[in-house]
Amino acid sequence: MSLNYLDLSDVETLANLLLRSQQSRGREALCIKIGLDPYRLWFIKDSSDSDFVLQLIKHLDDIGDKEALCKLCCEELSPIFHKGIYAPILSNIAAKLNCNHEIRQNYPNNQPVEQPPVPLPTSGSKSRNKLLAIGGAALGSALTLVIAVTRLVDKNGQGSLPPIVPPTEQPTTSPTINPNRDFSELEKALKNKDWKVADQQTKVLMLKLTGSEDQQSFRAEDFQKLSCPNLSQINSLWEKFSTGNFGFRSQQELWEKTGNYNPYAKQVGWMDKDNNHKNYDTLDLTQSAIQSAPRGHLPAAYNIDLGDKYPFDNKIWFKHVKQCL
Repeated sequence: MSLNYLDLSDVETLANLLLRSQQSRGREALCIKIGLDPYRLWFIKDSSDSDFVLQLIKHLDDIGDKEALCKLCCEELSPIFHKGIYAPILSNIAAKLNCNHEIRQNYPNNQPVEQPPVPLPTSGSKSRNKLLAIGGAALGSALTLVIAVTRLVDKNGQGSLPPIVPPTEQPTTSPTINPNRDFSELEKALKNKDWKVADQQTKVLMLKLTGSEDQQSFRAEDFQKLSCPNLSQINSLWEKFSTGNFGFRSQQELWEKTGNYNPYAKQVGWMDKDNNHKNYDTLDLTQSAIQSAPRGHLPAAYNIDLGDKYPFDNKIWFKHVKQCL
């Protein structure tokens, strides 16, 4: 299955139109309408409207959720922007998603055009000029329509359009990473209850996403390279297929209660009955053993199945986890 359907300009275009439609004001309702569980999205709260819409669209594209993207484009935006300059742009994006039939069904020619006012950005933005270029091709015509929307933000953060925060890029140290493919492999292993494969896949994915494959371990500064959307996606998959028993969130909560490694490792089952640290190879990850495993037992390989070139800094790691989740 093809993943990453949209390029950066498509993501920014949908974000800009979603802001104009003002549907981001009802975030939970919007997510439900396009088939998402809003409570699994780390960015749904405590973010500006512009941050939310951009993170939402980037998240859908990152996980390859074409169905949700089609619903957003064809059922939520097209009925509002079915006439004028935005219609061919949405049609072009819908064509990339192979959902043109849905777009035709959802904006009849006699439907009135609604273009609500766009809220001003909040104060505190950095002083800079931002240029958002939106390109679209009119259907049945060789004419290419390019719309350049220039947003000037003064020192007080006032501008004519809300700022769109650039999406977080994957580290340049890992140019071959395809997180969507790896997420699919992780999801497959978890769905099949193949816990050891899923655990190893998690470690490999984290090494790729942080550009740490060569050193096969994590330095404290590497943790920030694992973006919150990717960290949240890995955690969500573990929680989904373990009914909330495993994942980074449960580990972070236990770390916060224990405060240092030894009591934490004992809580999650990484120490034996004599309080000796277990080697990764001695962990029993069979299905029968996992049924009685303590909360937070997995994933484990990313933490204890690494060389000691850089000792794993749990304090900094779980601080990053708490900020993301």
